[in-house]
Amino acid sequence: MQIIAAILLIAVAAYAANVTRNIDAVGWVLLGAPFVIPVGMLVLWLTGKLFGALFGGTRRD
Repeated sequence: MQIIAAILLIAVAAYAANVTRNIDAVGWVLLGAPFVIPVGMLVLWLTGKLFGALFGGTRRD
């Protein structure tokens, strides 16, 4: 799993450098990833919890 995440991170960094035509984009993506990815995962988790609370209703199993 960690290898796949590392490969995806490098692919995103290379894509950012290609799109911006700036090799410094690789450094910025790799530097920012440890901070951006956990924050993004937290936002997704909180959003899921919010929608679950709003639209989940009651379950009767």
